[in-house]
Amino acid sequence: MPKLPTLPTLPTLPQIPGLPGLPEDRRVVRPDVLIISLIDDLGLAMRQSAALLDRIAGVLDKMEAQMEMVPKGVVEVFDDITVTGNQEVMFDTIVETEKRWFSATIYNAGEDDVDVRVNDGLPDEPSQLRTARRARWMTLAQGESMEVDFHRPLIERIYYRGASATASATLKITGEW
Repeated sequence: MPKLPTLPTLPTLPQIPGLPGLPEDRRVVRPDVLIISLIDDLGLAMRQSAALLDRIAGVLDKMEAQMEMVPKGVVEVFDDITVTGNQEVMFDTIVETEKRWFSATIYNAGEDDVDVRVNDGLPDEPSQLRTARRARWMTLAQGESMEVDFHRPLIERIYYRGASATASATLKITGEW
């Protein structure tokens, strides 16, 4: 009878200390040691996954911030605003639309001149520049309009007042966000 070929011997794990009584050709690893190794590998994979998820969340936050800088193309047209006297009045765009506007158009449809200004200054400006902007009133004569476009969502408030104590006018305001 011919001799059958033998299978090649498989490589074995190195001998682990503390396994008494096993012959040299039977090198095995206890199940509890394998479980600990597996749990350690899973923990490492979870830590790497958590770090990756943190990076993805950061990228999503940056994308959302960039999307806020793109106008949605929504144009709001508001009811006519009556201006009487020279007392300063504020039109709050955030209260009216819950958004900062990219641009605004203000039209004086009344009989008298109206003074108008936008914002108190930009939030990231130094205080002295913000104070200088606060004094910048633009006068709109009857039939004139003013367009303000920041190309970013910065318009929060529009201030208006009559150019004189007896002024009476009507403003038409539209805003884009």
